[in-house]
Amino acid sequence: MSNSLLSNAAAAVPTGGDGEMIAVATVVALILVGGLVGGYAAFLAEDRKSSELGDYGGPRKSRFLVLGLVASACVPLFLSLVRSDILGVIFTNARGERLESYLVFVGLCLIAAFSARAFIGSISQRILQQVEQAGAQAEQAARKAEEAQETALEVADERSAEPAPARELPESGIVFENAPALDETEQRALEALTKMTFRTATGIAADVGVPRNRIGEILDTMAAKGLVAPTQSPTTKGMRWKITARGIGALPR
Repeated sequence: MSNSLLSNAAAAVPTGGDGEMIAVATVVALILVGGLVGGYAAFLAEDRKSSELGDYGGPRKSRFLVLGLVASACVPLFLSLVRSDILGVIFTNARGERLESYLVFVGLCLIAAFSARAFIGSISQRILQQVEQAGAQAEQAARKAEEAQETALEVADERSAEPAPARELPESGIVFENAPALDETEQRALEALTKMTFRTATGIAADVGVPRNRIGEILDTMAAKGLVAPTQSPTTKGMRWKITARGIGALPR
């Protein structure tokens, strides 16, 4: 019977533009009522021992009410963060569910206002986490786009490049004598440089698995050992890296 009453009451609410305006006005009213009532309830629940210090009065009560209103106004944001469809049900006038959603909404407003500081702090922390995640995702997407662009440039260089002399060296000879010892990162960098004649620092960093801001230092160290050498792109004239004869000789056979 109660479900029938809810359905009939929901069906009686105007639809269209008038219904939406009524829903908006009702939500705003519930936010105000929930914020004030919840804030006042928190004020009453506060330890009244503080009244002995003369801090239990109008100004302190006002702080509870203001915090309650702020927390209550954050409830729609909270519902959006948790992907709840309560407001969607309210504004789309779903039969049999609208009044129930109103009750749930005002209950959330009361709880938020009663625990205003904790609720606002939780919302703030969650928003900051989402902002950080969005920033990390954007940075990762930009890095992947840069790597894809650098790979395209390397392919273009490879098409216009002549065969690298270092790749045509014999299996033995003076170039392999006194080859410097390689650490794991340097070995991976040399192997990355054998994939194409001209490599970008970004492409090498991706193959080696090190951050882009570290690969420059690694390549400079390897260049000082004579393992790699900076060169110029035959297509864009940008800076590229290539393996040297000494670098070929240092690779494991």
